[in-house]
Amino acid sequence: MKINECPQYESCNAPICPLDENCLNSTHLEGEAVCLYLREYSKLATRDDLRGVISKEHYQVIDNAYPNVSERYNYIKKALARSANNPSKLKLDSKRSVN
Repeated sequence: MKINECPQYESCNAPICPLDENCLNSTHLEGEAVCLYLREYSKLATRDDLRGVISKEHYQVIDNAYPNVSERYNYIKKALARSANNPSKLKLDSKRSVN
């Protein structure tokens, strides 16, 4: 899956994208945006909702990248910990289903 296939591609300003094969070689500074899907993945209670919003392939990339990104980037790790306790930002549509 390529970065430009992400549903948030047009509006995202996160410098670390799990869809980027080289994301662990990039720099992330305090205060910079964190990927919406990484933030949503951090919410155990709504993780299944994320599966219904993005493709299986995209979800797998997020699932694989999450531990590596959060371990590599301290500021992202802190942001994900905060995000885990906040409500979901996903706009769920009961008619929408992604395979």
